Amino acid sequence: MQTLTIPIKSPKELPKLVFPQTCLNCGQPKAGTRGISLDVSPSSSKRSIFLELEPPLCTACIALENRLEWFSLLTFTISAFVLGGLTFLMLFLFLPVSDLWDWLGIETFRRSWLASTTLAGAGALLVAVVGGTVTELVVKTLASTWYGRLLAARPLTIFSLLSESQDVVGLRAQLTPDKKALVLTFEQDAIAAEFVVLNGLVGKD
Repeated sequence: MQTLTIPIKSPKELPKLVFPQTCLNCGQPKAGTRGISLDVSPSSSKRSIFLELEPPLCTACIALENRLEWFSLLTFTISAFVLGGLTFLMLFLFLPVSDLWDWLGIETFRRSWLASTTLAGAGALLVAVVGGTVTELVVKTLASTWYGRLLAARPLTIFSLLSESQDVVGLRAQLTPDKKALVLTFEQDAIAAEFVVLNGLVGKD
């Protein structure tokens, strides 16, 4: 495994990177690419600027990437939807008749449809995010027996949505917190070495 750090001069001067014409994961001939887009625009900018990468993959690794991607996403989405929906229904039915509001001195709550809906929605969202993430973690841990480190190394869905990083099999691409550099982590040292030569990065990693 090898990590390369590539400076980003400014959003207007993005590095133009060339990948080898072989699969990043297994070294087989390239059959296609999997696009990666990283938002390099400063927080003060009103327009989004993306650094686009096109890492190459072979046919088998494209299929593997699709399975890994959907495995995590579907697990989180389905579990979050089910848990969130059940939680909303339970809270929406329970809150208006709960003695909690009398205890708090809120006499009109049981007649407030808007208040019930708002609190039930907030509770459902919290349960959906936490429950979906825990479910995904458990399922990923069990499934790692078949998918190995490729699946285990992927960040959980909720964290990947909040971070400036993306994964494809054989490669992780992420921005530094200040968005001044691109960090590429290659699983295959030989592919990384070829990438260094193609982009003239000797002495820059």
